[in-house]
Amino acid sequence: MKIKFIVFIATFISFVSFGFSLDLSFAGHFDTYSGSNSGGFSFDATETIIPKLALNAKLDYFSPDSYEAQCLVLGNFKLFSVGAGIAYSMDNTAKNIIVPGLGFTATVKLPLNLGLNTAAIISLAPANLYQAYSFRVKGSILFDTPNAHSSINYSLKQSAEKEGLLHSTLFRVDAFEKNIPFTIMLGFGADFLTHTENPVQIEGSIIGGFSIITKKFGTYFVEGKVSPITYRDIDIPFEIKAGASFLLD
Repeated sequence: MKIKFIVFIATFISFVSFGFSLDLSFAGHFDTYSGSNSGGFSFDATETIIPKLALNAKLDYFSPDSYEAQCLVLGNFKLFSVGAGIAYSMDNTAKNIIVPGLGFTATVKLPLNLGLNTAAIISLAPANLYQAYSFRVKGSILFDTPNAHSSINYSLKQSAEKEGLLHSTLFRVDAFEKNIPFTIMLGFGADFLTHTENPVQIEGSIIGGFSIITKKFGTYFVEGKVSPITYRDIDIPFEIKAGASFLLD
C-alpha cells in the first residue's frame, strides 16, 4: 500500500512539472511521535498555467504513518483565490489503507493587511468501511506588518491515533528585517483531543525556526517543535523539520 501511495505522489509531481512558473517547497521530518526515532517527507508544488489559473500538488506529513496528498486546481483573483480537487489520506495507525476524498481551499484578502484562509478534506469512504480519518478542516487569520507575517490557525480532524476529534490551535510569527536575507519564526500551539473514552486530553507545544533567503538559489529553512505538555505515551515528544523552496521560471 505504501508503494502505491509513493507512485501516486510521483504522479502528482509529474502532473505539475510540465512548464511555466513552478513554486516548489519540500522538507524532511524527524520526530519521536511513535515512541522511537522516525520521520518522513513533505512537499508543496504550485504551477501557474495562466495568470489566473494554477495547479497545486502537495503532500502533508503528520507522523511516519500519517499523510495527506492533494492535487487542486486553483483560481487566483485580485482579492481572493479558490481551489478544489482530489485528495488522499493514509493513516496506518488505524488501518493500512489509502482513503480517497475531495480537497477544498479558499483565501480572501481583507483591508488593513488582513487575510482569511480555509481548507478542508472530506473522505469519500463510507463510515462503516473506514471511520478513523473521515475529515479535516482548518482556518487561519493572517496579519502582515512591515517586519512580520503573523497567523492564528485552528484545525479540526477526526484523529486515527485515539479515534477522537483533534482540535489544533497555533499562533505563529515570522519576523524579518528589510534587505536582510534572514527570518526568525516563533510560535505557540495547543492540541485538544475530545470524544474519546478518556476525559479531554491536552498537548502544549513551542515551535521555533529560521530561514535563509538567497536570490539565485532559493530559500532554506529549519523548524523545531517540542511539546512539554502532552497526552501521548512519551515524556516530551519533538519534531525537527528542514527543507528548501524554489521559484522556477
